[in-house]
Amino acid sequence: MDIKTQIVATIGPATKDKEMIKSMIESGMRVARLNFSWGTYDEHKSYIENVRSVASELGVSIPIIQDLSGPRIQKGDGHGFDQASISPLTEKDLEDLAFGIKQGVEYVALSYVGDASHIKLLRSHMEKLGKVVPIIAKIERAQALENIDAIVDEAQAIMVARGDLGVELPFVQLAFGYQRSRESLEGNKYK
Repeated sequence: MDIKTQIVATIGPATKDKEMIKSMIESGMRVARLNFSWGTYDEHKSYIENVRSVASELGVSIPIIQDLSGPRIQKGDGHGFDQASISPLTEKDLEDLAFGIKQGVEYVALSYVGDASHIKLLRSHMEKLGKVVPIIAKIERAQALENIDAIVDEAQAIMVARGDLGVELPFVQLAFGYQRSRESLEGNKYK
């Protein structure tokens, strides 16, 4: 199995300046993540411009992941999946997606994936926007572990959100879920 591991760093208010981004790249960051649960389009546009400017100066390629927030609700001090939601894509996500595609993001991460149909739905919205980029399925729900094989087949990559899974599953099941994910990747033509 050919697994390519990259250091992914989230760019936001504390890491937005060019000097900070330069330091992060020089320290090994190879992918920039933008969390669309927070921030304005002007802020995200400036983050994208700064990452691309510094990467160009340093002669490296730093792909940008647009991480869509999905049907998220606040739960006390944290957040979680809105169980009442029918779709993994909210109206906000669709607006954010249009912005991200226009800005030329290289990847889109889909939050709260439950099954492979969610990946197909996101891809169909990209097709309507005229550009399809690789999709990262965020594994944050027990349902995703139940459907991991089909999700791995449909997505270009997966991101396991252990904290969110830990809210849904007992600790012992997290380890089992991780093992199932590894087996799916190893037995798959996942590249």
